[in-house]
Amino acid sequence: MKIKKLACLLMVIAIVVVISGCVGGGSNTTSYSMTEGAVIKDFSFDMNKIYDDESTTLSLSIENVGAKRIPGNTTVYIYGTPMTTDKSKKGEEWYVSNPGEFTVDDTNEFMTLSLSNEEFLPPDPEMGIPGTLKMFYVEMEPPNLPEGMTNDYTFYARLCYPYSTTMIAKITVTSSNELRYEGPEKSEGAIRNSAGPIHISLIGTPNIRPSRNQIPLVFKITNVGGGFPTTRDYRCTVDPDVRERGKVKVVVTIDGKLIDCGDGIVRLRNGEGTLYCSYAFEGSAPKTEYDIVATAFYNYYVTSSTRITVMDSMTDTDQS
Repeated sequence: MKIKKLACLLMVIAIVVVISGCVGGGSNTTSYSMTEGAVIKDFSFDMNKIYDDESTTLSLSIENVGAKRIPGNTTVYIYGTPMTTDKSKKGEEWYVSNPGEFTVDDTNEFMTLSLSNEEFLPPDPEMGIPGTLKMFYVEMEPPNLPEGMTNDYTFYARLCYPYSTTMIAKITVTSSNELRYEGPEKSEGAIRNSAGPIHISLIGTPNIRPSRNQIPLVFKITNVGGGFPTTRDYRCTVDPDVRERGKVKVVVTIDGKLIDCGDGIVRLRNGEGTLYCSYAFEGSAPKTEYDIVATAFYNYYVTSSTRITVMDSMTDTDQS
């Protein structure tokens, strides 16, 4: 009897464990990206090939995968070939029969929309909630083609959103007397970057000897997001001036005090740039530890493309 009771008890425990596993739903895998903010998840037509008397749907999905809320609106552009909502131009250009949430700029021949940060939220890993995924659909009709002709058309989607990245590091300022007595310390230092497409690092040893009461600091700025930045002062636009691309503005403080970094504008070449700063040192202690906070402010652009082939509808009719 005891054996039977024990077997029944074990069976009940096993059933409870199985049910608990099903109800629990497994582990939480929601996370955020260390190198991205807003991303284009998909940009494509519903068909790769159509005839010029057919319509097609262009789909765009974007997601906020960053670690924090975007501090402003995200602007979305679609461009690449002339498009219009003017029925009188139907057959001459791509006719947008239903733009969905987009606004078509017939003069400049592109589409645009704006998303507020309230409707485009980042993921919340603690709650297991992914970032906002927005999906858009645009119904279009291709221009008419000459008989027997086939043509390829390329469309582009571009996002622009404001963002910032913050680096926190510690440095130790050591007097000449202390260095001569103890010798230089070997330390890699601890550098922490907030997630984002621009990263900041402090170049050199974190153990510094002041020169003429000045602490020299050199920062490396790296683009790790696959797009390109502009400064926040340069507003989002579909085609940023090439002279504005690859720029970020960096502000640096030591223990909350703003330090001299010139205008703080860094121009990235091949995805990297350097910022030189100087801090007036007034201490007299043998060794002092300081907290450095460097923040890069920028607008960030990411772009994707898709292609569709259009065939003359008369070709198939003639062949039949």
